[in-house]
Amino acid sequence: MSQGLSNVVPMNKAVEKTAIEKTDRAKAGSAETYDAEAYDAEADKAVASGSGTGSRAGSDGGASACEQRVGDIVALIARAPWREAVTYRDSWPHEYVVVKKDGQEELLKAFCARVSAGEGVECRFFNQKREYLFVGAHKYWTMTDCADIDLEVDDYVLNRALLYRDRRDFVIKPGDVGTTRRQDSHA
Repeated sequence: MSQGLSNVVPMNKAVEKTAIEKTDRAKAGSAETYDAEAYDAEADKAVASGSGTGSRAGSDGGASACEQRVGDIVALIARAPWREAVTYRDSWPHEYVVVKKDGQEELLKAFCARVSAGEGVECRFFNQKREYLFVGAHKYWTMTDCADIDLEVDDYVLNRALLYRDRRDFVIKPGDVGTTRRQDSHA
């Protein structure tokens, strides 16, 4: 999976610092909730100003590599045939795609490219640690580390769940439930 990832542009350091600070506060159980829309707006502003990605793709003011990558993954996500994980409907509701079976190799590559570029956030689901990618109103994850994925040998599942907009987006503890969400995610 490591091939073809050398052209990934790193995230803006200021945006990354803000995300890390918010993650640390959420992990500590802070009352402050994670606001994905505000975070995305900060990232979009940094990208638009050119401070989020280093150099522009071309001297004609064309889209930066980061802008293209974000747009690409959003379009890939929109086209993916997400299906409900019925077994988890009443406990930890989420959706998934089976990468090769559903023809979603490019989506998995885009996901892993962003995680490899440092945009993934390590979170805990009970005793499991893994990298999650936050895009729009969802968080995305695989059960296999991107570095260990080999599509020539196996098929993989890419999962997504709606954000809770609280600590549970980063740390799930015993006693937590996944079927309730805050009614007002901007409060």
